[in-house]
Amino acid sequence: MINKKVLEDALKIKRERIERMECLPHLYGKKWYKWAKAFFNSTNRFNMIVAGNQVSKSSTLIRRCIHRATEKSMWKKWWPSTPTAFWYFYPTLEVATREFVNKWVKEWLPRGKYKTHEIYGWKAEYKNKMINALHFNSGVSVYFNSYKMSPQDIQTSSVYEMNLDEELPLELLDELLLRIQSPSVKGNFNMVFTATIGQPFWRQVMEGIGKDEKWPDAFKQQISMYDCLQYEDGSNSVWTEEHINDVKKSCKTKNEVLKRVYGKFVVDEGLKYPTYNRTRHFVERPKGLPVGCPPKGWDIYAGIDIGSGGKGGKWGNHPSAIAFMAVNKTFTKARVFKIWIGNANEITTAGDVFTKYLEMSKGMHVMRKFYDWSCRDFFIIASRHGEAFEPAEKNHETGEHVLNTLFKWDIIKIYKSGESSEKCSAQFETLQKHTPKGRADDEGPDVIRYMVSKLTFNLEKVIGTFREEAKKYIEEDEENKNERYKYVNIQSLVPSDELKEEFDEWNSLYEAF
Repeated sequence: MINKKVLEDALKIKRERIERMECLPHLYGKKWYKWAKAFFNSTNRFNMIVAGNQVSKSSTLIRRCIHRATEKSMWKKWWPSTPTAFWYFYPTLEVATREFVNKWVKEWLPRGKYKTHEIYGWKAEYKNKMINALHFNSGVSVYFNSYKMSPQDIQTSSVYEMNLDEELPLELLDELLLRIQSPSVKGNFNMVFTATIGQPFWRQVMEGIGKDEKWPDAFKQQISMYDCLQYEDGSNSVWTEEHINDVKKSCKTKNEVLKRVYGKFVVDEGLKYPTYNRTRHFVERPKGLPVGCPPKGWDIYAGIDIGSGGKGGKWGNHPSAIAFMAVNKTFTKARVFKIWIGNANEITTAGDVFTKYLEMSKGMHVMRKFYDWSCRDFFIIASRHGEAFEPAEKNHETGEHVLNTLFKWDIIKIYKSGESSEKCSAQFETLQKHTPKGRADDEGPDVIRYMVSKLTFNLEKVIGTFREEAKKYIEEDEENKNERYKYVNIQSLVPSDELKEEFDEWNSLYEAF
């Protein structure tokens, strides 16, 4: 005879299990892809997914975040102290709010009686109608931020989980990594993204294995739509090969297919500065040279872009920028040794920019300085203070050609000097030809372009030196009877046709000066 009490207890346990499955969707709401479950369970400190679109990478990150904020039984294993603060980044707070309403609340956050549970319970906090924080009864708060923030805005507190949805602009990376490094915290860094920007650093992280790999100890997955045809249990998913083929047909280019279907990094043909190479051109300053100082004996030049900042206009106004560049006496080397890019959300006037210039140039003898002549107020203010500025050459085609040539021959380099130099480097890496000027992040390249397009560099001497060094190297190699390089043709290193075209183009550009 069945014991009634035993039966009632069994039914109660079953009901509670069903209710738990219904009310904790981040754990039980949908089937897992094999790769998603591996990311969810990873105990690595750095966890990365680059994937095609609409494969549930964002949902996987949300589920992991909720789990880590509420699974108190695992906290001692995951961190050396009790967690309190998580950060969650989206491209903008508008995106964060939309995602919170449509994904977090509707799909993944605890519901039913678990909405007020002593651990799983939660409350959302809004600020100016935008999601600001999510407070769990467990004691963990998830704070929402956007990539539009400046590094100064995020210089607070230690963070146990750093979560990033979509590709992080590199200028924020160093500051975010500092937030998770405390020995008492040992926070984790989790990012899921489609490589729509395609920054070389993240390509090295995800695709540089065995070559130029960054973060070799990170948990990494590169996911295509074809990795989503089946769930972890072997059953068919909502994705089919027919559906994937439809997505391919909707992509305008082969590169779009590689990014959005296969989760690959691609080098777009439309880069404005394709010769810029972060490894070669974004460098540490020489030992002994103080930050913000030019190499000794080099002449100093300045470029000023009087952007207004703030949120006006169709896409918002551009931030202001100032750069200082040192050039050696033979005009064969140039170094951008000091740069400032203003906060896009902060309104600046011509007077503000001039004051910033005076602050940055203190103690310097600036040979020539070029400004955006569309701002007449700046010229008037500078003239009244006895500062002579020259109108910049604003023809994009001219300046971009000069810059690409200087990068190609390693004549110009940018010294690492803080967040503005990092942002400038990222802009050179990612700026597209087809991006409308009103929405292009190009303040750094612009102020440098203002300077180089007005100066005449000794390209012939640079190339001649390169050829002599290459020839000497080959001759020395011949003496050592090294067969590997014995038959290298010096002419193949710098084709004569290429040289002729280079000189012809430069001559035509400088005829107008």
